[in-house]
Amino acid sequence: MQRIFQRYRDQIESDELSVGNDGGDNSDDDDQEEASILERLNGIDLNSNGDNASTNVIWDRLTEDERKEFIRLLESHQIDKLITAWHPWWDPSAESKIIEINDNETSREHAGSLEDVPSIVKIDVPVIKLAKRVHPSVLFQILQICLAYVYMMRHLNGDPHRENAAVAFEVLSLASPILTSKTADVYNSAHEALILSFIAIDESMNSKTKTALLDDLSKLYSTPAYVAAALSDTYSILKEILSSDILKQTRVKKSAVKYAEKRVYFLLSIAQQLIKDEDSWQFMAADISLLRRRFESESEILESSRNGQVIMKDSGDQAEKALKM
Repeated sequence: MQRIFQRYRDQIESDELSVGNDGGDNSDDDDQEEASILERLNGIDLNSNGDNASTNVIWDRLTEDERKEFIRLLESHQIDKLITAWHPWWDPSAESKIIEINDNETSREHAGSLEDVPSIVKIDVPVIKLAKRVHPSVLFQILQICLAYVYMMRHLNGDPHRENAAVAFEVLSLASPILTSKTADVYNSAHEALILSFIAIDESMNSKTKTALLDDLSKLYSTPAYVAAALSDTYSILKEILSSDILKQTRVKKSAVKYAEKRVYFLLSIAQQLIKDEDSWQFMAADISLLRRRFESESEILESSRNGQVIMKDSGDQAEKALKM
């Protein structure tokens, strides 16, 4: 939100410069009004995580008309033009790069720009030292967290750190209940883990949105290193929250973040030790593909039904007109 306000202010400044360069005649009232907007927003550091950068401070400095205009831009989606386009690092449609996984692994091809791909956190502790036994459903737990991750990244336009870290955690824990649940969540299948995540996010989520998220998840599972990168980024978000003053400024509980951090660390260690086990990851990728096709079919059936209703309505209207002639 702060970045949107920054773009909003930049746009005002740009418009003012354009008007000035055009040499057009403007009333003194208009000049004073534009200058007033810039003066009121001046001095606010939108890149800071302090109180001075809070959206409440910015909102309070806008006039009633400016607030109405800002809300209008949001509701009409014109505000999207003020937001920098973000391309997911896991999307292979972008130019491919090569990076090193770690000292012992070969280089891998990734989708996003080099600086955007999360660094993989190296865990040298054997899984057996982190848990007495590992349930087979851990792969389904990893899958659910990865779905939560792509949803969270889309939700925050690819910026889950700094002032957005607390919101990132809330979205992650919403979409993946296992992050904060202290009960033993044992999923019987990949589909169960994913369906429960969709329900947790929004029970009324349409099939088209689910298909889009599963597209992201399929791309993430195109190589095990992507999964490790997503879990590493999730882990770094949790560490960032615990090592900063973010908790003091939000309702997020420290105990919940600590529990999530330990669970992600454990699952990340499993992902790293299974990174060469192609069968496990291909099995998960196949399940994602099957569920995606299911939702895609549901979306097509719904669309066909709607089109059929429109055709029937048009036919009925034409028949009614014919009878009246």
